[in-house]
Amino acid sequence: VVTPEFTITKTATEPDYGTPGDVINYTIVVTNTSSITETGITVTDPLTGMNYSIVSLAPGASETISTSYSVTQADIDAGSVTNTAAASYTCGGITYTETAEESVPADRRPEITITKPVNLTEISGPATLTYTITVTNSGNVSLTGVALTDILTGGGVNAETDPVELY
Repeated sequence: VVTPEFTITKTATEPDYGTPGDVINYTIVVTNTSSITETGITVTDPLTGMNYSIVSLAPGASETISTSYSVTQADIDAGSVTNTAAASYTCGGITYTETAEESVPADRRPEITITKPVNLTEISGPATLTYTITVTNSGNVSLTGVALTDILTGGGVNAETDPVELY
């Protein structure tokens, strides 16, 4: 009895990503390592939505499949995209499945920008100065628990009681 055998590998072209909408391109290679021709191999990649059928694969032959994934903000916040592809082949009522996984790290850049202009045209005596403080998430990672303190006025936002989320 000859047992069907095959391998699957998966590689990403991009070494990392950093912006929602960046595309990670994957190459999947299925190789028949048995001595029989395998027919009806199904290759799936749930993350990219790819579902591919290899009609016939001769002994020693390989099939290369390309697929891609568009990065989301959640992927950047998570720090990486881990993607698994599977190749399945049924022979004699038995299904054989092999998987390959590829993880691509996010290029995370947490950063905030603060501006504090004063609403003032001219001071000719005692005056109340009004400041408008603007905190901007100028990085590529969603931030939570940002604490803002104004040393001059003693005012501020306490991240424990008044959490601020920046997107």
